[in-house]
Amino acid sequence: MAVAKWLLYIIGIILVVMGILGYLGIPYPALRDPVWHAALKIIVGLVALWGGTKAE
Repeated sequence: MAVAKWLLYIIGIILVVMGILGYLGIPYPALRDPVWHAALKIIVGLVALWGGTKAE
């Protein structure tokens, strides 16, 4: 299960970063995500990080 734990960590970090960058419109302001979509990415990323801490 160590692979699943690290996979959840990596996916969670990527989703949180994608959500933040999508909300801020970095590097291209024309590529901004809608607020609900960026918030959903951040929430799912945080759930994945939480799941990684609970995986054994």
